[in-house]
Amino acid sequence: MNINENYVNAKKIAENNGIGADSFGDYLRKNFLSRIRITKVRFGSDIIMINVKDVPEMIEGYKAFKEQEEREHQERLAFLRLPPEERQKEAERRRIEAEQKAEAQREEEASLDYQKQEYLESLDEFFEYSLVTLINSHGRIDTEQYVQVLNEKAREGWRLRTVHTNELGKDAIRILGFGVNATVSEDVLIFERRIKRDMQRDADRKDASGMNSQATRML
Repeated sequence: MNINENYVNAKKIAENNGIGADSFGDYLRKNFLSRIRITKVRFGSDIIMINVKDVPEMIEGYKAFKEQEEREHQERLAFLRLPPEERQKEAERRRIEAEQKAEAQREEEASLDYQKQEYLESLDEFFEYSLVTLINSHGRIDTEQYVQVLNEKAREGWRLRTVHTNELGKDAIRILGFGVNATVSEDVLIFERRIKRDMQRDADRKDASGMNSQATRML
């Protein structure tokens, strides 16, 4: 089956469902941009094609959007019809309601952050990271330098996690009497090391003990 047979014109879908084609097209652009195909037209409206399997979801979503839009419109009209005193009271009620919703959302986010922190603290280990930068100015890596850095970090308990290369530019050098443009790059090596919880606790206690003894000497 041709892939084009799986796509239909959004305008025809709108007409078949008794909804506004332009409004439906704007809704698709805003909510389903990555799932539609748009063909630009020099004169006239753009042609929007949608996958047949997505039609029910898009139609249902559009109708729900329009219903919500109509409810909000009616609420605004009802608000404007209120006498000035009642309108002021209603505005205050809505303000308080909005603040309560915002506070509830902040509490929910804080609770989620707390749960994440509790989970992290329940683990028996942490990780720390170290970064080493090597400049490569000869168009090739310095193998000996790399091996030296890797071995030094390994002896300290670090392991190479990832390497990122950032090209800085070109540098003209001469090899066997010929001019050559070599790439100058910056290699960023990121190392990772596991830290046990008891090691971290001991380090914190040691720092606290040192601060206490220093304070005693000052007294």
